Amino acid sequence: MFRVQITGEQGLRNMARSVAQGPDHLREHLGRAVRSAAQPTLRAVKRAIEANRIRGYRTGGRPYRGPSTSKGLRRRIAAAVHLDLNVGSLSPRAQFAVRTAQVGAGRVPEYIESGERWRHPIMGNRHAWASSQGEPFFERTIVRHRPLFERRTNEAVERVARAIDRGA
Repeated sequence: MFRVQITGEQGLRNMARSVAQGPDHLREHLGRAVRSAAQPTLRAVKRAIEANRIRGYRTGGRPYRGPSTSKGLRRRIAAAVHLDLNVGSLSPRAQFAVRTAQVGAGRVPEYIESGERWRHPIMGNRHAWASSQGEPFFERTIVRHRPLFERRTNEAVERVARAIDRGA
């Protein structure tokens, strides 16, 4: 698994302390609000991997003239991108992660993110090998969307703070 973690700033930590000591519906409301704030970033990361240019390079072995259709590697990686959120503790965090075990392709998502080539048999044929290389998609997409995520998270924290002040 690889991840980008955004940890709570002082305001969010103070909010988490108040939410932890307050009624459960405040924690649920804050969790929903932060999850909602993260959705555009999560969708952007999924789109980035689905549009990733993965190039193949022949590396030897017998010629292979089989089907060249995709088995959905990019789609499986996109499905494995998740938001892990914790607002119910004194150390709140939002963590975007790719659960590589869910992809079922070993460390391939890590190789794509690092821009490294990885070797694999062509269509399962152990006599025909190729290497492939993708472009980084994960961290740069999150960094690009971080200002929007932070702004929307701060708005959510302010709404919950107002609810706490009202005595909700």
